[in-house]
Amino acid sequence: MFAKKTAPLIKRKKLIIGLALALTCSYVHASEYRIAAMADPQAFRTESGSVHNWDESRWERENKLTAESLRNANKQKTIKFGIINGDITEYGRTLSLDSFHKIYDLPFKTFTGLGNHDYANNVGECHKDICDIDMLTYMHKHIESKKNESNFSNNLTWHYQHGHIVTSYGSLAYSWDDGDIHYVQLQNHPSYDVYLNKHVHNTKFEYKKTSLMVWLADDLNKARKRGKQIILNMHNADQNFLKNTNETEKEFFKKIINENKVIVIYSDHYHGPWIINNKDWFGDAPVRVSDSLFHGDYYLVDIPKSGLSTVS
Repeated sequence: MFAKKTAPLIKRKKLIIGLALALTCSYVHASEYRIAAMADPQAFRTESGSVHNWDESRWERENKLTAESLRNANKQKTIKFGIINGDITEYGRTLSLDSFHKIYDLPFKTFTGLGNHDYANNVGECHKDICDIDMLTYMHKHIESKKNESNFSNNLTWHYQHGHIVTSYGSLAYSWDDGDIHYVQLQNHPSYDVYLNKHVHNTKFEYKKTSLMVWLADDLNKARKRGKQIILNMHNADQNFLKNTNETEKEFFKKIINENKVIVIYSDHYHGPWIINNKDWFGDAPVRVSDSLFHGDYYLVDIPKSGLSTVS
């Protein structure tokens, strides 16, 4: 059931028309709290679509307004945490990542994932793949910082040897519980695959992206046994995922979703709010695609005792 609702955002001169989605699930019994589902701050891409590779001033000026609207929303009703589903940066550059952290220093904790602009687009394009390696290192540190979350799990192995050799493998996926909900961050998309073997920063760095399907099936099964409902998060739930996933993996992914009764998937990549309802790809779970932070948009998601609702 859908209802239209207006929500003013500081960045806009007009009211933003959003979606209020009521999922009436008889098994919903979570304690009431609010989260922010976000994506694509994409430093340094601006609202006009322009990319200012080495000049953060315009992106920072526009995104300060978005960050301020999130702070105001938090004052009106406390946001327990935020989820940012990828494209933290436009090209994975450290300058952009630093600017993101400065502007989106929010009054609530955030759980981030990587998108195609953070690493997938940059393989072979950035000197010695340093952009990809820096973003992978950032995500490793981010995952490490979340290990005290309830029932935390992750699909990443990371080895340091003698301070100058890093060997890592896994999908970067991670998950945690909050109340009666189990959240999973799938990063770019479940089938993204890459191998990097470079010398950078006086360090030999080797990374092998491996499939997350077996880990995901086990993780969701354990969550259901704990009595949790499940929300998945990924960056691209459409084009890149479908092109890079064979039929066997698609069927297995759909089976995982249906068997574990995933209630919603939050995604982005397309810089505009829309809804994917495709049972061939995602089984019974609806996909809510949010607009971009660099456009000034995000979802506020209420998880009350009566059900899950999403407000732009």
